[in-house]
Amino acid sequence: MNEGGSVDVFSTGGIIVAIRSADCLFWRVRKMSKTSLPLKNLRGVLLILIVAFHSFSAYIVTQPTTPPAFDLPPYDWRVFPIIDNERWLGFDLFCAFQFLYLMQFMFFLSGLFVWPSLQRKGWKGFLAHRLVRLGIPFVIGVYLVMPIAFYPVYRVTAVDSCSPARCSRAGEQAS
Repeated sequence: MNEGGSVDVFSTGGIIVAIRSADCLFWRVRKMSKTSLPLKNLRGVLLILIVAFHSFSAYIVTQPTTPPAFDLPPYDWRVFPIIDNERWLGFDLFCAFQFLYLMQFMFFLSGLFVWPSLQRKGWKGFLAHRLVRLGIPFVIGVYLVMPIAFYPVYRVTAVDSCSPARCSRAGEQAS
């Protein structure tokens, strides 16, 4: 045994066990994930492709030349909020190819990881973990990130009846 409360870590049969040497009490027991490293790497590559797909969508040639109005139906700004005049056909080809398989492949990979997670955590633990892992980022994204991201689009494309510059001039003229 080590003196001074150091920790020995060893693995037995897929379980990582850490023991506090000074008092010989179990410190932490956790099952190791049996997910394949190549599958985890594939998931990471797909996430990078998704970010690239969404980043390039502002620069594809097939977009309209002017951004659609923010506050008029059919509300096309929701699909492509940012449109740039600098475009390249290569981004169209990249996005078209990614559009063919990307989401289906992500759902397939997600399905591969569900069953081992259900077996390891049980259905209650699985749902609780998914709620924390997906629910909290969703709420933060909807209530914090999306308003910050869409505010510039609103300022550029919305037809305001009273923008700050126009309201201040109208107020000065009325008085």
